[in-house]
Amino acid sequence: MPGLFCAKEDAAVAENGNVPVTLNGTTVRGLIDSLGDDAEMLDLMEEMLTDFENYHQSVYRMEISLMVRNHRNTDTDRVNEMTEQLDKARTGRHDKLLDDIILMNRMAAQQGLPPVYDGTVSKERPYRRQVANAVFAYVEEIIHGRR
Repeated sequence: MPGLFCAKEDAAVAENGNVPVTLNGTTVRGLIDSLGDDAEMLDLMEEMLTDFENYHQSVYRMEISLMVRNHRNTDTDRVNEMTEQLDKARTGRHDKLLDDIILMNRMAAQQGLPPVYDGTVSKERPYRRQVANAVFAYVEEIIHGRR
């Protein structure tokens, strides 16, 4: 999927011989099944999975905004302020999705399921970006597999 992965980090993955970690969709579905009809927990699960798309949207919005603003004669201070706001929103959503992955992994462990994400979940680079790339791939998988 072009554009989803950072070339520098992909090169580091290739150099180390590691394969990028993905989200385990089978575990996600298993978690949902394990919740039965517990409305509160199902709502939580839906909220966490929706956070994936919210983060995806915030990245897309920021990238498109930067692309368009670079072609306008706009007040530089205003552009910088808007970029800072978008970046802050994106970072907040990224942090939320990292917390969601940690919680889903704990829930999976409690149910005897494999982790939703079996890589390092951290706010530090390069792990932060690797989790994001796995989430982007999962979101794309859901979109391409829609009914």
